[in-house]
Amino acid sequence: MSTVSELARPERCLLCGWPALLDQAGFRQIYGQPGSAPIYLRWWECRLCRGWFVFPVPTPEEISRHCSVAVWNDQDRKIEIAHNKGPLQNRIFAVLGKWTRFGALLDFGCSFGEFMELARKVGWAPSGFDPNEVSAKVASTRGFEVRSEWQLHRAVFPENHFAAITAIDSFYYTWDPYETLQLFFRLLQPGGVLAMRLTNKRVVLGLARALSRSGAERDKRLSRILQGQFHSIAIESLVSILRSVGFDRIEVDSQAMTASWRTLSASTRLAYGLARVVSLLTLYKVNLSPGVLLFAQKAP
Repeated sequence: MSTVSELARPERCLLCGWPALLDQAGFRQIYGQPGSAPIYLRWWECRLCRGWFVFPVPTPEEISRHCSVAVWNDQDRKIEIAHNKGPLQNRIFAVLGKWTRFGALLDFGCSFGEFMELARKVGWAPSGFDPNEVSAKVASTRGFEVRSEWQLHRAVFPENHFAAITAIDSFYYTWDPYETLQLFFRLLQPGGVLAMRLTNKRVVLGLARALSRSGAERDKRLSRILQGQFHSIAIESLVSILRSVGFDRIEVDSQAMTASWRTLSASTRLAYGLARVVSLLTLYKVNLSPGVLLFAQKAP
């Protein structure tokens, strides 16, 4: 297996922007490369926000190779996945409709454009961003402006322009999340809303690290949980970071399943059920839900 540089060290936390206070997280992520040996990604932990992140991130070529066999990059499967997310997407539209007015919408990680199609039908004017050129080209053939770059700031979208930005299961694949959140804020109009569907794995990852022996066993276990993500942070900490960026109103909606309850696996249903119990017992201070919707509004 090849490995990224063992000498590189981040100068700041990529999740909260704080300098120093960083420790190695005690494992390396096995990042698959079809047709060749996987690479090892070094993970770091911030003592301030308790978030974990990859540094250095793999190259665009390594990311492309890894993503080439991902289910969400299969256009046929993507239609099925988008259909399963229908109720979740309707919840997003309902909140956006209450918090802000129809207008320009940026779908971050737009893939083949299924969500933008729905957004257009209910009254939004969507544009898209996706690092994957193939997906972006398909989405653009549906009549949308779609920009494809490896970093959002290179797409040069106008600031103070969007009434809404959506990032559905895409934020944890960004390789400079704090910079991305800052840019989301600048791209939104006053009163604009950021809507994100997020996986919530930080506590599970911490338990897996604590219960596994350092080395190959731990690397494999945590890599299976991560499924290609480049960072993980507790929802409560992410809310604090969003406030530091400048967002005024923030709400978290738990139980954000990406399929109907009856089609979920028994283990996933158990995870959502236990998370709900923990939330009630801690008076909603601890959120362990496997998936959440998060809405953050820029002050009018």
